[in-house]
Amino acid sequence: MIFGASGMVGYASCLAGLKNNWSTLPIGRKNRHRFPDFQVIDLFNDNLLSTLTQQRPPDLLINLAAMTNHTECQNNQDLAKKLHVEAPKILSRWSDKEQFKLIHISTEAVYGYSKERPLAYNESDPCEPQGVYACTKLAGEAAILENNPLATVLRCTPVGFSPYSERTTLFEWVIQELKKGQGLTGYSNAWFTPVSSFSLADLLFNQSFHALSGCYNWGIQDPISKYDFARLVAQELGYPDDIVTPSSASSDGKIMNGALDSSILRSLLKAPPYDSLTMVKELVSRYIHHTSNQSS
Repeated sequence: MIFGASGMVGYASCLAGLKNNWSTLPIGRKNRHRFPDFQVIDLFNDNLLSTLTQQRPPDLLINLAAMTNHTECQNNQDLAKKLHVEAPKILSRWSDKEQFKLIHISTEAVYGYSKERPLAYNESDPCEPQGVYACTKLAGEAAILENNPLATVLRCTPVGFSPYSERTTLFEWVIQELKKGQGLTGYSNAWFTPVSSFSLADLLFNQSFHALSGCYNWGIQDPISKYDFARLVAQELGYPDDIVTPSSASSDGKIMNGALDSSILRSLLKAPPYDSLTMVKELVSRYIHHTSNQSS
């Protein structure tokens, strides 16, 4: 079962499930990606969710469902709590009772973005979440692991695209701005360690990852700024270096550090290096393949 299958990572995860020969049941509020056997469930509705948990349990449940728009979370705090805390609690209790694997996707925002560069956050660092989105996501992590200690929580910053999303992703926005030919700006003081949504989806179906429990970070090994991310995308698509110019994410120029140290999980999985250029090349290659198929 893939909860939140309507989103960017949900799209990639459904494809990865099929690729890895899983019988996959996509679940969400709307079948944006036109997957067969999609089950419409409103996770804001406790009754519908409770009804679902009376069905035959899966072997694996991946929970991707989230309100990722921070302003929407601020304006709808009860809904954010219901989706980020109460729904995960129900899923966690169900997975513990029926003894199946639960993977819950969280966010770098739980750390609070205040750590000095060039240091990246590791799992032992204190969390200092700011705003409703980050606070409810952190509370959701606690609810997951309190009710099922064998579950796995993954903190990450996915980037990518999906064909029928209702919102433009960071990667898609960069491409759209590049196509206009007028140049674009990128935040030079906002640092992160993104992971391709497709690479992340492959991890979610990794049997070695399924054997782990607890909370882990995941992303590229070399933290980059959003300015550098945009420059890499531009270079990979053949645009000149100077088409992207630096700007600041804050009026005072303060660093916003969302970089994650993934060394623990990388060591446990014996995973090969995953750098920013590899990630961008993967995304651009998939995007070009996708758009060429659409045009044909």
